[in-house]
Amino acid sequence: MQYDMHYYGTYAMAAAAGIPPEDAQVIATCAQFVDDQNVTSWVVTRSGAGILGVATAHHPFEAGVRTFFGDSESNDTRPVWVPFHFLPGAEGSSFAEKMVCRKNSAVAQRMMEFYLAPATVEAHRDHMLHLMGIAAHVYADTFSHYGFSGLSSEVNQIIPASITLDETHSEGILAYIQSATDAFTARFAQAAKLGHGAVLTNPDRPYLRWSFQYADGSTSVRSNPDTFEEACASLYQRFTEFARCYYGDASRPAATWEQLQPAVRRVLATEAPAQGRIAAWMDAMRAGELGPVTPCADYSAEAWLDQVRHFKDAENVQGFEKTHPFLFLTAADYHRSFVLKRLLPQWGLVVA
Repeated sequence: MQYDMHYYGTYAMAAAAGIPPEDAQVIATCAQFVDDQNVTSWVVTRSGAGILGVATAHHPFEAGVRTFFGDSESNDTRPVWVPFHFLPGAEGSSFAEKMVCRKNSAVAQRMMEFYLAPATVEAHRDHMLHLMGIAAHVYADTFSHYGFSGLSSEVNQIIPASITLDETHSEGILAYIQSATDAFTARFAQAAKLGHGAVLTNPDRPYLRWSFQYADGSTSVRSNPDTFEEACASLYQRFTEFARCYYGDASRPAATWEQLQPAVRRVLATEAPAQGRIAAWMDAMRAGELGPVTPCADYSAEAWLDQVRHFKDAENVQGFEKTHPFLFLTAADYHRSFVLKRLLPQWGLVVA
């Protein structure tokens, strides 16, 4: 998914579920920040205080190349792509098959149930909004990244000529996708075995109806609007559960899913580049079609990144531990460890 869904869609579902606007914006910002936080290095001040970046994303050129644990045999697919973008579904017989992401899998549901447990919420209350935002990103991605593994693997290979777009799409959007496809292929041809690189960004476009064949000849027919609608419904339900646990039993949704569904379906069907899809979310919020919610601010990663830069240059960094970027890194560090060391081993998957 792209930031139209991870930020704007996530905010809309969180606010409609009864989460106050300010908190919903923290959750949504964290959900998108997962795709933007690419720093692994230490940031150290002159006084000696320091923080260590926790990468939750990386640039495609670095995929599987940038080392993480300090030795040349390690790569960043295991600590980055697996826990944050391609949560394994644990289905199949071989390790490679079990590493394939599955839509709303039992693993994904177990992850969300753990984060929604009262004991977990209380133990992590100071950074629980940030942890919920990260979890929302991972959970939503299972609805778009299903069928692909976060490791560089043969299971991700497809027959390139088999990618077919539904002919009912407008000529303009088909031309736009072809142009984006050509540009992506020219730059990232080496990513064919990693994640959904072989099918480009097709899984991330909410309006797309398409199909393709894996290298083994099996066919996958996809209707992204239907899948993304499932994701929105599931996020909304999880956020209502979180609101009751975090704010108390008196918490009530701003709208029911039945009230939201028509507008959500229309927004997801919007055939446009990311900015056009963002406008559709914002228009629906302003019109009250997604419940009586306050529309979110525009997304920007720079505000949080500026705080990290200020930390580096500051003489006194007291209070930085209460800022959003620090709390995001705290939550990301916990989530990575939880998924890799506690969650996946429950299915016999030792990944990192």
